[in-house]
Amino acid sequence: MAPKRVRQSSTAPDEPSKRLREVSAGPLSPITDMSDTENSTQPDATVTGVGNDTNVSDHPTDTVVAPAVQTVGVVEDRVEPVLSEAGLRPLLQFGVEPGALVGADAKTLNAILATVLQAKVGAGPLNEPVSAMSVMPGADLTGILSTGVSDPDGPDKEAALGALVGLGVSPARVAHWSAAETRRLAVVLNRADTENNIYSILKAPGKKDWGIAVPFDDTSNVLCLDGTGTPITFWIPGEVSAQYWFDNEGYPAQRPAFGIQPMVDHMPEFCKTQLHELCMPTGSSKVAEQMGPGQVKASRWMNERGKKGQPSKTLEFKAVYDARKSLRGKHLLQQLSVGQLQLHDIVVMELRIHRYPVRDDAASDATKGKCRAMEKWQAYYDLQAVYKFKDATDAIVAKPAVADFEI
Repeated sequence: MAPKRVRQSSTAPDEPSKRLREVSAGPLSPITDMSDTENSTQPDATVTGVGNDTNVSDHPTDTVVAPAVQTVGVVEDRVEPVLSEAGLRPLLQFGVEPGALVGADAKTLNAILATVLQAKVGAGPLNEPVSAMSVMPGADLTGILSTGVSDPDGPDKEAALGALVGLGVSPARVAHWSAAETRRLAVVLNRADTENNIYSILKAPGKKDWGIAVPFDDTSNVLCLDGTGTPITFWIPGEVSAQYWFDNEGYPAQRPAFGIQPMVDHMPEFCKTQLHELCMPTGSSKVAEQMGPGQVKASRWMNERGKKGQPSKTLEFKAVYDARKSLRGKHLLQQLSVGQLQLHDIVVMELRIHRYPVRDDAASDATKGKCRAMEKWQAYYDLQAVYKFKDATDAIVAKPAVADFEI
């Protein structure tokens, strides 16, 4: 058995349950949908994730000058616009005349925006061509978002806010953010890093399949680029809603779990649908059914197999990094402890999609667990790392003070 975690608070040593409450920022029960785990292939408990050199910084890389463009034709059939006023400002800032936008629905506005960006914004480290970001039409605003910021509440913030609205982020959730923060979030949501194989969950590559079973590098239970055996890493930014790192005795959990409320409003349903589609039979995901409303959760097996004759041990999850200034390669970031993650912190959850076989309940006790044929399986999000993006104290909008009274 692993040694007990050394306590960092003044709580008495005989109160492990209180220690658990101190570490956990929100309620999240241990995942109980793994009744078939004796038949599952558990990955080694390494939590290093992908060594990448991505950089999502709040420092500008270049400046885009947007001259006026010709008026775009007016749409004949009027449809109630979906985008807010903030969502229209990026178009106006690029010189599109207001009259051209009268009566345009969100789809048309996004198409106009994509055309303008394609003409005016070239590719760069944080600025990929619009054509490569086509999952959500017109959502790529990284060209605007990589410009310099002089006023945290000025036009740049409005442009960045418009970008996030186009991606499906509620304006109320980021209204108090600076332009640099909103710009960085938009870059994360638009990420499609083919070199390091890291994608926003909304920008997943089209061709993907379960990996290849080869000696010493078996990826057959990991979602990979089709035919390559190269695992795909996904990013989901969100607000910490629940975490479970230690069991009731204060020891590292064998399968810690982490939950967030994604910044994109429709992402929870998107993720549930994705898991259902990756299970066999399709639509049978237990993990998706256990996710709370508006929440996405990931977990990781932390059991390390012992050497011959030695018992296995449970490791502590340590892949937590400080990305409040810049999201870069892990080796360039300061490492944090899980105790430094708080409820309502804004984080980027890094994960891969794994599967485990489901045993045949009709099999006899003598054959259960011995058949490794992948006929039925469950898919789940395997937690690779957590990047702390923004503190909870900054993320929470202050509530109005209650007026004093006397009776």
